[in-house]
Amino acid sequence: MFISFESRTNLFEIAKSSPDIHIRRGSLSFPCDTGFYNFGYVDVFTSRSVTFTVENNGSAVLNITGISFLEESVTWFTIDNSSMSSVLEEGESTFFTIRFKPVYNEYMSAKVILVSNDQDEDPYKFTVTGHGSEGSEPDINVRQEDTYYPDGSTYYFEDTPIGLSSLPVPFTIENKGQAELKISSILLKGQMDDFELDISSSSFLLPGGEDMTVTITFILTKVKKRKARLVIASDDPDESGYIVNLEGYGVE
Repeated sequence: MFISFESRTNLFEIAKSSPDIHIRRGSLSFPCDTGFYNFGYVDVFTSRSVTFTVENNGSAVLNITGISFLEESVTWFTIDNSSMSSVLEEGESTFFTIRFKPVYNEYMSAKVILVSNDQDEDPYKFTVTGHGSEGSEPDINVRQEDTYYPDGSTYYFEDTPIGLSSLPVPFTIENKGQAELKISSILLKGQMDDFELDISSSSFLLPGGEDMTVTITFILTKVKKRKARLVIASDDPDESGYIVNLEGYGVE
């Protein structure tokens, strides 16, 4: 089928001018389908509310026509969108709030769905999770920028020339629980000559919902794969020895 130059131009303009929905909380982004937010431990019959920002990063008007949970029977999470705008111009943002109110001492999750005129992310989906608790507990989590690194996972540094070092990489240690998190030590173990830990701006007492940052630099001493472990000891009841494995390659 022949498409005229004018038609191709119109198609290009349509593709060029389109809305682009994006959801975040602070600097933490939630990619469509794979994003998730953990409310941590919340005492049963109490609640915790978290506000999420909706942005239009595209070049056309974003129309939001609905927000709900995928699961029809969700009762432990509720959405308050009373202050959320349904029309966002280019570069504008709005917000909605999700409240987690557990009634059982167990893990719970739900999938949030936003319906809009975004051409390739409709509906926009991300997951919220939380854990009901009969007593307040701390809950440690570690992330690097927007990516969470669960206990036992691995962070890979970029290949770095021998004799040089990487840029310092910030890791955020979060307390997702209600009770204060007491950190007894933050250490590097393994091939420690190849990694440098900076905890100068760290706090070893984190109230519920608070976070702090440590930085790790990859320093090359040999042309081969180098390994170490970031080990965080705390009073988290089920992750008292939280480990993030570290790997990097030295190149000539």
